[in-house]
Amino acid sequence: MKLALLVAALACGCTNTEEPAGGADASVPIAYEIFPATTWSVSHQRNTTQLSISDLTTGAACSASTNHDVQLAAPGSQVILNIDTGTAGPCAAGTFDVRTDCPASLGSDAFVPKGCAYYRRWDANGKLEGTLVARNGSIQIAGTASSCVIRANIGFLGQSLNESLTFDFTGAQPWCMD
Repeated sequence: MKLALLVAALACGCTNTEEPAGGADASVPIAYEIFPATTWSVSHQRNTTQLSISDLTTGAACSASTNHDVQLAAPGSQVILNIDTGTAGPCAAGTFDVRTDCPASLGSDAFVPKGCAYYRRWDANGKLEGTLVARNGSIQIAGTASSCVIRANIGFLGQSLNESLTFDFTGAQPWCMD
């Protein structure tokens, strides 16, 4: 059965053949769909910053950057990525490229692999439909240690996320803007 699914996925030109986090059915490949970037969530640890951009306004959307296993439990979309800033704070000025060799799996750590970006979508029942690995992109960060502009340009097969937001990094993590 798995061989038949792999052959079907390869025939359609799909590359997402591993089972995504949350038990989504990988036999149904998902495509990136443009969504409104409603909630941005940022967490920082071990010199890396995890950014979650979603179209949800739930409390889970605000905590989604702390752990990629956070289930949004509502219909919607998310891009989650790990920026390897190499600094002690989330507002490291520079341009950070998205890796082009990221695994299909988000991994077992709370943060997705360094330099990787993923698109995920939940259905009307809040069940994860699947995960799509970014093909390319970059994150640009400019500002001060407590307030900076984050510009995300993340490419997926056929379309991309192009959004920016000014973040205020005061208070406790995760930092959330909606």
